[in-house]
Amino acid sequence: MNIKWKQRIGHAALPICSVLGVLAAFGIVLAWFPKTWDAWNLPLQEIDAPAHYYFIRKLLRQGVGAATKLWPNDAYYPPLFHILAAAVISFCNVIHVKINIYAAFNIVWLVTSGLVWPAGVSLWASYFTRKIDGKFIEGWRGLESAVHVALSEQKRKAKLNRRRSRNMPSSAGAKDGSAKTQEKKEGNWDAIVDSNSLFWRPFSCAMMLIVPLLSVASASHPFQMLASGPLIAFGLATSILPFWLYVTLRLFDAIADRYQILRWLILTVLLALLCVFAHPRIAFTWLLLMAPFMLMRLPWKAILGVLVAVVVCAVAFFFYMTGHYHSSRYGDPSSWFHTYKPNRTVPQALQIFFSDNISGAFSGFMSVVVIVALVVAVAVVFGYVKSRLVIIRLGGRSGNKGGKAGKGGKDAKAVSVESTDSVVVSDDSRLADSEVSDGSQPQSDEGSASASVATDATDTTEASVASGVAGTSNTSAASAAGSKRGHNSAHRAAHRSAKRSRFATATPTMAQDAMSLLLAFALVCLVYVCSTSLTGWFPNIVTAAWYRAEIRPLTMIPFAIIPLLVFAACAVVYSFDGVDESYVRYLQQRAHLGTPHSSGRHAMAPKHPAGSAIGDWFSRNGGKAVSIVVLAALAVSCQFGNVNRQDLGTMIASNVVLDGKPENEQLTVAKVDVLRETVKMVGNGPVIISDPLNGSMYGSAMFDANMLYPVYNPMHEKNGAIFGQTENAFASGDPAKLTGTTCPIEGNVPKYFLSMGPQAPSLQMFSFRQQYDVFHRQDLIDGYVRAGVLVKIADFSYLGPYAKDWALYSIKCGQ
Repeated sequence: MNIKWKQRIGHAALPICSVLGVLAAFGIVLAWFPKTWDAWNLPLQEIDAPAHYYFIRKLLRQGVGAATKLWPNDAYYPPLFHILAAAVISFCNVIHVKINIYAAFNIVWLVTSGLVWPAGVSLWASYFTRKIDGKFIEGWRGLESAVHVALSEQKRKAKLNRRRSRNMPSSAGAKDGSAKTQEKKEGNWDAIVDSNSLFWRPFSCAMMLIVPLLSVASASHPFQMLASGPLIAFGLATSILPFWLYVTLRLFDAIADRYQILRWLILTVLLALLCVFAHPRIAFTWLLLMAPFMLMRLPWKAILGVLVAVVVCAVAFFFYMTGHYHSSRYGDPSSWFHTYKPNRTVPQALQIFFSDNISGAFSGFMSVVVIVALVVAVAVVFGYVKSRLVIIRLGGRSGNKGGKAGKGGKDAKAVSVESTDSVVVSDDSRLADSEVSDGSQPQSDEGSASASVATDATDTTEASVASGVAGTSNTSAASAAGSKRGHNSAHRAAHRSAKRSRFATATPTMAQDAMSLLLAFALVCLVYVCSTSLTGWFPNIVTAAWYRAEIRPLTMIPFAIIPLLVFAACAVVYSFDGVDESYVRYLQQRAHLGTPHSSGRHAMAPKHPAGSAIGDWFSRNGGKAVSIVVLAALAVSCQFGNVNRQDLGTMIASNVVLDGKPENEQLTVAKVDVLRETVKMVGNGPVIISDPLNGSMYGSAMFDANMLYPVYNPMHEKNGAIFGQTENAFASGDPAKLTGTTCPIEGNVPKYFLSMGPQAPSLQMFSFRQQYDVFHRQDLIDGYVRAGVLVKIADFSYLGPYAKDWALYSIKCGQ
């Protein structure tokens, strides 16, 4: 098979596996979603659901301009989910397909949760898997960087030649031909650099099939967000977040490589704006997950800049909260969230966290694999640190010896450190001494430039020192001899160390990733345990950004678990199997840069001992096979007997039906009939006043009624003073005050009062529900009737004993 066909297969295999993996995850989400008629034609009966339906109707009624003032008091609420749902309805209207608001709501949730979320997690996982069998094999990034440098240099020279050819007509033809030949070569360089999937990549393909299944195995996300609230705005932001995380990590790489920084910076900013538009508080989750990577990857000046930005944003957020939500408890964190009560013990919280909120028979399987992944990540860190200590110690010795041999003692030390660092990049336990270059031979200026760039992008200090030494033509022979002796001793010492630890071959970037993921894992665990099990000032501060309760921190558990599992698999493959030799050989042959040994920095891929065909295959692919089998078994098994996820689906299915519920619940057949008759009698324009917690708030969601309280908490801030004023006027018992307060609302449209029973038991979690008690005082209602301010125009007591006082009253503003 020629290289062109290999290239086509390589380009097609990974995208196909990615699409298949995402589609499989989408199928799981579809199978979980309720499949009843009610689910697509009735509202979800949860405390936040009427608000979301109201926001969508407001956008349909007032247009996109209402996106900045979705709340009844014209305050801002993250509108992206609701804009998408309104867009679905508008598009269906254009093509003459009738769709209700509940179906549009479900479609947006299914697409974002079943397709966008698994695709984002897969992309984020590919950041780690691409370093195993992709273009960016760790330890070979330097070679490809050299290709980029050579390409840029050739382009610069070609432009210079073209300019000269225009100024020298006599030789224009010859120089133009030379320039064209040079451009043809540059095209070949581009083909080399951009061919990132030339060969079959079984590990990455397998992970693209496995990771999407893992992303939908946990009940934490996306299922929890639909069953709790539903918190669909925060859930949408969470589903988009993996894309933001991925481009952020690529930006860090670009900063380290000093290549394509602007491209990744633009993508990072765009994804940040999109996530914040979906829900601003997702920025706290992003910061929690990316802070460890910032500390490990960025220069100290950039870290300081980020820290200053975080402090500025924190101060601005504090003033925003104090300005919009007035309270006397801001100075006493221990009194924050005074209604909060822990719902789990610390051991229970840790069990949920380590099992990725997967219950049932395979919960323990997930916990064991997570613990093994933690051990692997710790082993990578300790193995790398141990190898570095050996290299630094022996590099210092060789530098001293080189200094005694000649004038270039300091340079010889740099060369020795550079050359011995190749031992860390390679798999020393299987690498012969003769396969590592000592890196002490002088090179030409152009070759030294390429070698300088052909170093690990994460170790720029050593790379610059080594480049200076390699490019110095007057390096003494004694200095080179000292470097070679230092290299040989360092190689033997690191060789012995690597035999004791497979993970001693970890690269700097791999060790940084391991430390970052371990720290992110610990931070997410801390936030979750504080949110569900602990009380006091410290947990209040730690969880304040996520509204204290466990619902939103639950969504962060997959962000701590899945990348750790993927990284651990990559570390096992890297340490036990080595890198893909086929791609390395291709890169060497096509780039014409010679072997990577010329830089003294990157060793060849390990040569495996000869043996039987099975033994030889396993020695080359054992790590891949074990990692893929374990994660595939985990991803598949967790789809069965997952009680937590099944319970959420059952709960949602029960929350969209009307039959078989107590008559005092938030929405029943009788209450739907009352709301329908009310809108039929008064229309959609007049203002209807009623306690939203008795279910009347669904009048806006279901029939587009103009309810004064279309959500359970319309808030009194901004333009919401009328809500508190109406409650106080009704409680006063003064007819003049009642009419003087309610009649000016929305001008001259008629005003009505609807009595529809007590507050629903399932809505009692609202802390300020007592503010609506005045609407249930029959003595006040009877007094207003006697005064002629309220006139009964519909009596619904015929529905049954439970509807004794249910009635619709007209407020006589002329009285």
